[in-house]
Amino acid sequence: MLAQTIVCRSFVGRKAELAMLHELRREASQGRGGLVLVSGEAGIGKTRLLAEFADSLASARVRVVASQCRQFAQRPYAPVLDAIGRIDPSAARIAPAASRDEQFEGTVAAYLAATKRGGVVALIEDIHWTDPATIELLATLGTAAESERLLLVLTYRPDTFAESDPMFAALGRLATVRNAKRIELRALSRAEVSELIDGALEGIADLSNATRKAVAKLSEGNPLFTEELLKNAVEREHASAERDVLPTTIRAAVLERLAPLQSAEREVLEHAAVIGREFDVKLLEVALDMPSKTIRSALQRARARQLIVEDRAGEFRFRHALTRETIYESFLDVQLRALHRRIADALERSPEAERSIQSLAYHCWAARDAERAIAFGIRAADEAMAVFAYEEAIRFFYYAAEFMPRDSAESAAIRRRIVRAFANNGENAESMRVAADTARILERLGDLEGECEVRIEWAVESYNLGLPDSSSPLTEIAARVQGPEHTQLRILLETTHAQLLALVGRDAEARAILEAIGRLPQSADATARISYLATSALLHLHAADIEEYLVDLEGMLRITTDENRPVLRVLTLCNAASVLTRVGRLEEASRYMHQAKALALENNYRGQLAIALACEAAQLYRSGDLAAASATLIESLEIGTDHEVARLQRAAYGTAVALLTGDTKLFERCYDEARLARHSQAGLIGFSYAEHMVASGRAAEARELLQRALPTVAGGDFAPFELPLAIARWGAQADVEEARAQLARLEDLPSRPLRSACLALFDAYMASRVGAPEAKSLGLAAAADFERLELPLWVADGLRLGGETERARALYARIGAVARLRDLERQAAVASPGETARDGGTLTAREREVAELVADGLSNGEIGAKLFITVKAVEKHLGSIYRKLDFSSRSKLIVYMKEH
Repeated sequence: MLAQTIVCRSFVGRKAELAMLHELRREASQGRGGLVLVSGEAGIGKTRLLAEFADSLASARVRVVASQCRQFAQRPYAPVLDAIGRIDPSAARIAPAASRDEQFEGTVAAYLAATKRGGVVALIEDIHWTDPATIELLATLGTAAESERLLLVLTYRPDTFAESDPMFAALGRLATVRNAKRIELRALSRAEVSELIDGALEGIADLSNATRKAVAKLSEGNPLFTEELLKNAVEREHASAERDVLPTTIRAAVLERLAPLQSAEREVLEHAAVIGREFDVKLLEVALDMPSKTIRSALQRARARQLIVEDRAGEFRFRHALTRETIYESFLDVQLRALHRRIADALERSPEAERSIQSLAYHCWAARDAERAIAFGIRAADEAMAVFAYEEAIRFFYYAAEFMPRDSAESAAIRRRIVRAFANNGENAESMRVAADTARILERLGDLEGECEVRIEWAVESYNLGLPDSSSPLTEIAARVQGPEHTQLRILLETTHAQLLALVGRDAEARAILEAIGRLPQSADATARISYLATSALLHLHAADIEEYLVDLEGMLRITTDENRPVLRVLTLCNAASVLTRVGRLEEASRYMHQAKALALENNYRGQLAIALACEAAQLYRSGDLAAASATLIESLEIGTDHEVARLQRAAYGTAVALLTGDTKLFERCYDEARLARHSQAGLIGFSYAEHMVASGRAAEARELLQRALPTVAGGDFAPFELPLAIARWGAQADVEEARAQLARLEDLPSRPLRSACLALFDAYMASRVGAPEAKSLGLAAAADFERLELPLWVADGLRLGGETERARALYARIGAVARLRDLERQAAVASPGETARDGGTLTAREREVAELVADGLSNGEIGAKLFITVKAVEKHLGSIYRKLDFSSRSKLIVYMKEH
């Protein structure tokens, strides 16, 4: 089988560093050159950063030269001479000189001569492989560049040498050059790694969420390691192996670091790797038949080479997980089992206060000691669940389950707990998979009650994943619970079925089930009562009857409190806050949201806290506090969760806030067009995604998206009120008319104040699109309605349509709606005298924005990133600008824009 290329084509996580290089390049072009040291461990992205930098300079008036240092034999000063040789081949030849200073002068002169004909950017990689003399030449060249059009960009790995090595001191001196700048590439964030994984797998392969998470965890933010681990994971899908094997590239990088160690030192690290990523000296001494002095000396040398880190006295960890993994793989299985058993025995003999149940569970499992692996695995999982460490709990539950007969009550009980742990951690796909598997085990065991409960979780997770016919796990068992002895089970299944039907818009069927059940007595199962009320609340919500919705909501909250179900209570509170925000009842929404956050924090429910924060951000966005909304979204994004509610809220409102405030970083973290493939999500994220598409010149795509989202408008308060307004602004005419009819129908329902305001603003947009004079009066009426509801962004939008431009401008400024302010400025600029182009044409708003950014000195790539459009779109706008202004160069455009 041919190996697939797994590489992320988009540039992830280094945009600030790239921007810094561009800024330094601009300074160098003005005669203020210098030297940049780019440092980072192997695979962290130094080469990719330089490649992106070089590519982005393709159209700039600067010559880019590059060279590479070699690890082994190379001629004197080779990387410096090779780089200048790209410009002047004669300069690459070196002749003996009377002194080092004279030797250096010739090379420096060659570089400076090259700058007389234009700016020069020299990219030299891996200077840690060169020698102190070459480092001295680079320092001399960097100093000379201070008043020249020369920028040196040098990459190196800081962990290559011990402090006693001469190169360590040489690199230190290079950093002290007066005009030297430093860029230290750190590990990618969790969100950036996720983006990298998505980009690398796009159109190639799809891996399970568990595999993706394992890759992200093991790579620890190293881009090269991430891509190599992904390649390995994809290849393993086509071949079976009992043990994971790290990619050769990673093994080679680690083994290169281990090569200088002596055999005894390597043996110490090998045994440390068996203990785990973290280890202490005492346990290492038990595992090794070696003098304590030898062990400690080996650890000291490994620390000096930055292979391990001492966290506390006698407690160490491998600096990178892959170092430990590479060493661990050098053992045979039979060796590993014996070593793990020896460590487990030592741990079990240690005092209770010093004993780690988690370590015991791991080593017993690795030693294949079934009895102890089950006992300690369950204990370790219970401890993890008690402190809400769900991922750890899942791992330990699996340790125990591995040694149990698959079709046993004990195995089913463990698997049910795994289902809950996955669900609590927001991993819906894994929760559903294990629930389906467990349900079939329970069916074979004849445990009907347990099977019903697990099938409900299976169905709920199916709905969370947007799968068709999510209620099928319930209908498959319905015929087996018709007897009078199964009344409670039947009611539980029916209420859950009704809830799932209501969630997918099949209200009539859901209502018929509730009517057939009748009112449930207090003695009914608590889960059935919650499901009944949730369905009733959802039906009231679809009918926009908020007061009845609140009655059902309070009933659910009472049950979750009485039954001590804090996870369900948090989710219910979040849902209530989200609904009340959508209907404009912000004060009540805020009260429920604060309760949800407090409960999630108190219980360390990370997934639920991420949802609460994302919902709170939506409230802040609507109430006009965009700065707080942005900060809250970032706080939510920092919590790693796969919970779909959190991800949808982030996608919809993160995109909206980012577009309004011009926050490109927030936009990149929230906007994900892959979500549009799911029809059910179009109605929830369509309003903000359509705005981006329109701004990017993709109006046809925006119309298509809004057409798909249109059915959600009929869902009453289940749809964001921003959606019909987006349709009014950008939708196709037939869709605008349909949305208008739906809003008119909803105006007579109990949530009338918000719907009336929306209808007025909707009509103002419709009138504005065709230039009708009534747009002004309708806009002012909408502004007055939204002012009573305390929704300032839409107040300002109404004022703008009503011709009250200065009042709208002041309100936009107060809430931080930068994009709306830019729109007003562009409209004013385009409409003002003196902006008519030489050929009689007028710059469009987007063309003027591009022209202004060109005048600010931004490259096409930087303009595209700032405006959320592609480089090709920037080039298209520039072509139109040049034609209208009769210009043939960027410099003429810059002069023109400065004058105007």
